[in-house]
Order: sequence, then C-alpha cells, then structure tokens
Amino acid sequence: MSNFENPTSPTNLLNSPSGPSQISINNIIEYSPIENSVIVNFGMPSSKRPRGRPIGSKNKPKREVNNNISPSPTTNQIIIQVPPKVNIIQWVVSFAQQHGVSLAILRGSGSISEVNLKQTGSQIPSRVFMEEMNLISFSGVYLFSSSVGVSSTTNFFNALLGQRNGSVVAGSVLGMLSFGPVMLSAITFSDPDFYKIKI
Repeated sequence: MSNFENPTSPTNLLNSPSGPSQISINNIIEYSPIENSVIVNFGMPSSKRPRGRPIGSKNKPKREVNNNISPSPTTNQIIIQVPPKVNIIQWVVSFAQQHGVSLAILRGSGSISEVNLKQTGSQIPSRVFMEEMNLISFSGVYLFSSSVGVSSTTNFFNALLGQRNGSVVAGSVLGMLSFGPVMLSAITFSDPDFYKIKI
C-alpha cells in the first residue's frame, strides 16, 4: 500500500472530519516516510514582544551643560531714606560700597539745604547754593566692580531743584546736603556688562 493510501497520511488526516477539529491550523505537520507516521508539532509562536533593548540600539546622546556661562546680573528695586544733614552723594556711595553693588538712582524727593552744581561740558566753575530748596528730580549711577573688590570711578548724579523765589536750577551734582529726610528710589545690580561703541 502506497503512502497516499495510508489512512494516517497528511492528506487523509486533513481531509478527515475529525482532523481540523483536533489540530489547530497553527500546528506544524510533518510527514516521515521512513517511519510512515505523522509528527504533529504543537509549538505556538509567541505574540509577546521580546524583553530588553533591540540589538544595535544605543543610548540617546546627553545634552552638554556649559558651566562657563556667567550668571545674569541680579537687580533689586529699593527705597532709600537719607537722614537730615547728610551729604547725599557720599551717603549713596558709602551704601553701594558696603553692600558691594552698583546703584542707579531713578528719582528723589525732599528738601535740600546746600548743593554744589556744575554744568556738564562747560568750562564755568561749579556754583554752590546755600539755601533751602526743593528737590524736584534726582538721578544718577554709581558702578561698583566686584572683580577687583573696589569701586570704579564711573559715577555721575544730576539734580533739578526749585528755589523759594520760583526759579529752577539744575546740573551735575558734586555735593548735596539734605535739610530734611530725602527719599530715593533706586535699583541695585551687580557685574554689569560694558560695551564700547565704535564710531
């Protein structure tokens, strides 16, 4: 009897009524002509993804951190009350040096008993006013260099004052004595960047 007439051959097994119901379509069927038998492999392929990283995968490159970036200057807005009978310019400079910061005066108000003014860019000597005046406007900058631990010579202050007769005087302040309490609005900052503009 030939292998094709064998009732246990793969053809008869698949065509028999009980064949498909007993053997899953996922099974692997092999026929051995030597042993004249059917070998059924019930191994099922796994549908789960393999654990671990794929072959050849690499870590994502980490972003480099630049530690050489200098911190941005820190600014703080403050209100300064200058006591009476005090040289305001010297008092502001001393305040900046004690705190190790640069200082920018935005505005000021109060009464002044004496002021020494000079016209910027003028050859005319400075003039001293010894009378009570109203401080209308006051602004200026004092720069402190923390890299060397000493203050720089970059500082200037301007003032606008009203006299009792209604006239107004203004100029660069070389010295100014407070008559009563003087209020100053200022901003402190450190390590400013310097730019030199070429013409």
